[in-house]
Amino acid sequence: EKIVLNTSFWKKVNFVVKSVDPILQVLQKVDSGDSLSMPSIYYEMNRAKLAIKSINGDDASKYGPFWDVVESHWNLLYYHPLYMAAHFLNPSYRYQPDFMAHTEVVRGVNECIARLEPDTAKRV
Repeated sequence: EKIVLNTSFWKKVNFVVKSVDPILQVLQKVDSGDSLSMPSIYYEMNRAKLAIKSINGDDASKYGPFWDVVESHWNLLYYHPLYMAAHFLNPSYRYQPDFMAHTEVVRGVNECIARLEPDTAKRV
């Protein structure tokens, strides 16, 4: 009872709820039955991360722990060079004004190219 009536507790709960809401929205899209491609899920997750950053006023000490959880799970379960290359080469994402070629995306593209063409001179 003491914890539930504590206003500090509810401020922290509100902070967590606001911070995880963008991720929950992505999970709802994935769970909706629409067949989302991995590049589109990557795009949505990246947008969710940016929303979390914005919600927390670009304060890395506030959004950092949430990003760490998202990135650790994403990298462990869903990172694949082919998904990153598909995202990078998809015109619907590539030519949006807010498109950013993140290092993991560029690394994925380079890994795919290296696998397709072993000769470095031809790759370049």
